[in-house]
Amino acid sequence: MNLDGLKELKMKEMEVCMSILYRYGFHGTAISSLNVEGMQAVLGFEEGVFWLDEYGRETELTGKCKLIFEFYDDPSLSFEIDRVRFGMVKEIKLSNLQKYLAKGEFRIERCSYSSLESCVIFKGQVGSDNLELVLCNVIGVTVEIEEPPVPEAENSDEQIDEKERQE
Repeated sequence: MNLDGLKELKMKEMEVCMSILYRYGFHGTAISSLNVEGMQAVLGFEEGVFWLDEYGRETELTGKCKLIFEFYDDPSLSFEIDRVRFGMVKEIKLSNLQKYLAKGEFRIERCSYSSLESCVIFKGQVGSDNLELVLCNVIGVTVEIEEPPVPEAENSDEQIDEKERQE
């Protein structure tokens, strides 16, 4: 495959990724964990992300979920993490971001996409540090939403039987 063919393939893959990501809003949500497993990065959202309506407005939280990004290259080469402190930008390692996340959440202020580099960019804060997490070489994304536990009904069959016995 020539270079133009590879670029075209990457752009089509990113278009599919964006069509999935455009269903969700990330502003005001928080990344609570980040793990690299093989050719994937798993971002955990303990509080969930927002569903978007047909106009792109955030509606309600999904509940706990994971975003699973797949890469066509080694994930360790596909991350760029910058910390901005006192106007100075410093690139930090993935392991340092994971240490940050062990202490607190990465509160997202903005999420953007670049089909040119097949990138997803999260900007936000952990504590007082501003961070930018750039995931490049993305070829796939999956969103796994955990089903919320079903609340126990106030008048379950067992409770009704118990009330009948008492009467």
